[in-house]
Amino acid sequence: IELEPDQSFSTDHCGTCNRCITACPTHCILPNRTLVSNRCISYLTIELEPDQSFSTDHCGTCNRCITACPTHCILPNRTLDSNRCISYLTIEHKTEISEELRNQIGNWIFGCDVCQQVCPWNRFSQPADSAFETKIPLPVLSGDLLLDPSTFNQRFKKSPIKRAKRRGYVRNIAIAIGNNKNKKDIPLLEKALQDDESLIQTHAKWALKKINNE
Repeated sequence: IELEPDQSFSTDHCGTCNRCITACPTHCILPNRTLVSNRCISYLTIELEPDQSFSTDHCGTCNRCITACPTHCILPNRTLDSNRCISYLTIEHKTEISEELRNQIGNWIFGCDVCQQVCPWNRFSQPADSAFETKIPLPVLSGDLLLDPSTFNQRFKKSPIKRAKRRGYVRNIAIAIGNNKNKKDIPLLEKALQDDESLIQTHAKWALKKINNE
């Protein structure tokens, strides 16, 4: 989910993708002619023989995902350096994000869809079912930097954002604000320096330096 300053976003992208499936070690974004890559994750509880792996490489000479990835986590041999993936960093990574990657993350605060957006096969994808539409109020970037724990838990109790936990979510927002470099956000970042979570303090401090070109 990519944010511009003070713009809303959809929180249910993860209901219509299978990034964990497409990120296999040998062909991380290998598409299929009938099953595009941004489809829904599901599983069965009965024993079945596994299907054969894809026998045809439909990617050809296309390298759009490789060149478009903000953090260069998709390698030329189509393996994936998950430690650089924005989806991993903003959702699963629970500690500090390196300064190099903070700069490359840009405005992404929860997941990343760049590889999905540029894949030519996804033009055949179907609109998501209405069941996956967001059912919570849409957050605003600058407004969520100072979310207290109880408000965060209440607002996102039925949202995938809860997986990042408050400290991870606010950490991501601080990074996005720093990359936006809007001086009007300085007072908010200064308040975030007083947060109880040292993780948030660290990234708020970085964002202030980024805005002030230090």
